[in-house]
Amino acid sequence: MFLRIYKIIRPVIFRFEPEISHKFILNSLKLFGTIRLDERDDPLLENYLFGKKFSNPFGLAAGFDKNAEVIGGISNLGFGFTEVGTLTPKPQDGNPRPRLFRLRSDQAIINRLGFNNLGFNYAYNNIKKVNRKLPIGINLGANRETLNKVEDYLDGVEKFDNLAGYLTINISSPNTPGLRKLQQRDELDTLLKAFKTKSIKSKIFIKIAPDLSDENLQDIVSTAIKYQVQGLVVCNTTTERNYPLKDNCSIEKGGLSGPPLVDISARMVSDIFAVAGNRLTLIGVGGVSNGREAYERIAKGASLLQLYTALIYQGPFLIKNLKKELIQLMKDDGIRDISSLIGTAC
Repeated sequence: MFLRIYKIIRPVIFRFEPEISHKFILNSLKLFGTIRLDERDDPLLENYLFGKKFSNPFGLAAGFDKNAEVIGGISNLGFGFTEVGTLTPKPQDGNPRPRLFRLRSDQAIINRLGFNNLGFNYAYNNIKKVNRKLPIGINLGANRETLNKVEDYLDGVEKFDNLAGYLTINISSPNTPGLRKLQQRDELDTLLKAFKTKSIKSKIFIKIAPDLSDENLQDIVSTAIKYQVQGLVVCNTTTERNYPLKDNCSIEKGGLSGPPLVDISARMVSDIFAVAGNRLTLIGVGGVSNGREAYERIAKGASLLQLYTALIYQGPFLIKNLKKELIQLMKDDGIRDISSLIGTAC
């Protein structure tokens, strides 16, 4: 029933400017988020990672629930975990509109939002109130006008340490000037060294860009291992336009997500896993929209997966379908649990 309803209302939703549509979806989740669209997860998909139970490997990527307002509704869509944010210490409006574009012909999205959010305190109060029955990642950023961005990240780590299932340090958004410089070896070393001065209980992930040189990627991996971070989120949106895009909106500036990231993200996951192995937990992000892509990304080394763009185009039953397809592929190959699939293609 809900699938039929979504197919009917999606063309109506898509007539509106994307941010208005997104607000409508958030409000709908607030109203109807208590309705569970999926049954209990198959034990085949269950995994324990860094002391947390994940009932399935599919998580909602940061950017959807920026201010931690619909965590309960997200859980009832069937996700195994979610990541809220990106959050900054102070509220900020982000970049001028229009800043979010649907590439319908390509099933992709371009955004140049610029960390629009209501700040640490607002999200903290929301997270504190919810029943945290699934792991909640908290994606941390820096305010646009902050000169010492390391301090913003330190503030976030200290603020959310006791609430987070894990913390993601977002140093790869293309929409905040100068932010990606923190991915350079010396800058990243300074950032992670600063974290070592704090008594942090939460596991730390670093979210990295797809637009890295091989040398830069190797530096990030070695630095992450050096400072014993939990893992990497691979990867953020791309500013490159090497993928053949059809939609007129493809000329817009910003970070591109969806199918154009499939090969890039898969290759990065494979390359990192080949070097790091189990020393880093990899969360694969970028273009996952069906069970086959999920299977292959996990086989290349991702322990968990995140998605967002596919949810916009395929609707609320996406996760249920992904799990069903992934389970069938695992059974076809005689794989008895999800942990046994990780890295088998490397």
